[in-house]
Amino acid sequence: MDRCDYTYLNLPISFNQTFKYPPQTRFYTMKPAFGYIPQKKAWKDLLVRCIGIPHPYGRMRAMRVLKYLSRKHKKILDVGSGEGIWSVELARRGFDVTGIDLSATAVENAKKAVQRTKTKADFYVGDAQHIKLKEKNFDQAICLDVMEHVDDPTQVIKGVSKHLRKGGIFIATVPTPLYLVKSLLPLNFKKHCKKIGHIHDGFYFDTMKKMFNKEGFKIIKHEYFGRGFSRIILELLYACAGHGQLQRYRKKMYDYHYSTLLLFFLIYPILLTDYLFPRKSKGAFVLLKAVKL
Repeated sequence: MDRCDYTYLNLPISFNQTFKYPPQTRFYTMKPAFGYIPQKKAWKDLLVRCIGIPHPYGRMRAMRVLKYLSRKHKKILDVGSGEGIWSVELARRGFDVTGIDLSATAVENAKKAVQRTKTKADFYVGDAQHIKLKEKNFDQAICLDVMEHVDDPTQVIKGVSKHLRKGGIFIATVPTPLYLVKSLLPLNFKKHCKKIGHIHDGFYFDTMKKMFNKEGFKIIKHEYFGRGFSRIILELLYACAGHGQLQRYRKKMYDYHYSTLLLFFLIYPILLTDYLFPRKSKGAFVLLKAVKL
């Protein structure tokens, strides 16, 4: 069974796979944490291998999405694949991955990430609302925090349906209005939302369920996440970064900058308090697992 324990911090006490570190000087054994991309500097490579991508909510999402993916069905479509973090991770786990993203720059970066990790995945430039791929028989599809960025989310769901086989699995995550719009802190995050490209304020489960049902899907599981302390931490991070510096901070995060690695390490335990809440109690994000009828 492919366990998802290495979505968490992975200190070098887990002996699962063998890697050279530094190159051609010594061996150490450790399965990389989620989102690991090889780094040029030896110590930074070790940090990234232990910590993974220093994206707080991205890691919370990863913990949940991976447990809902089927390990038996390997052909998977990544809608809104971005810089390839998810595609590379799934390829590392043995999936046959195809990614699609609107940004040509992101697709090029994703291809470079595949080369650096010596994995295999195909990437195409395309609109999530108008998916046009030759392959029409994917086993599974993921669409993670994408639908809030498009004009018509139902077109995304419809496009995925056309490229999934009957009985195929579709896993999606979206923010709810509790993500920055209805904030816990007495602050206005509208400029932040606009800066990161949000067109919609978010969707609760009931709204998403109607859209999925309309396009021939049946929701079989769902859960909210991002509640309590973890939600406050997110709002504090956005408030400290400021909408003007937000893109700069996000770039540092995806570049695995030392400051973001340290920050993630410090706040990581607080993120785990999210599991103290019931899965169905509303949070900043909602995850849905659906099957094509």
